[in-house]
Amino acid sequence: MSGQDWLGAGVEGQGRFSRLPTEVLMMIVSHFTPGALLAISRTSRFFRSLLFTKRAEPIWIQVRKSNGWLDSTICDMNEIEHAKFVDGDDCSVCCSNIYEDVKEPYRDYLLRTVLCGTCCSKLGSKTSRRCTRNCTAKPSTAA
Repeated sequence: MSGQDWLGAGVEGQGRFSRLPTEVLMMIVSHFTPGALLAISRTSRFFRSLLFTKRAEPIWIQVRKSNGWLDSTICDMNEIEHAKFVDGDDCSVCCSNIYEDVKEPYRDYLLRTVLCGTCCSKLGSKTSRRCTRNCTAKPSTAA
């Protein structure tokens, strides 16, 4: 069986995942990390429509809590905005991948933005003083 058979092109252009019952898919994705949910939502229109709906919000809440992240209501963000802020990989200014020029992105908690190194340095000294590499919204994995 080729990789496309179970993920991508199957019968009538549908992969096997998209042919599973929605409840089963929701159970599977409830074990992902918030970053993995963001990544899978970018793979197809089907997953985007499945995960970026009000109906999927309990899944995002469960995933956030099971990964030890802070409550998203503290920042007045919905679950998806919170996941994009904490674990997203796109710069809020230039929309480029934040890992292209730095190993760790700069997250500005006052402005609620994620910046690549280039944009953080271009925005000047006032902003770069607030830029931090330490993301306190998710637990540290270092012991």
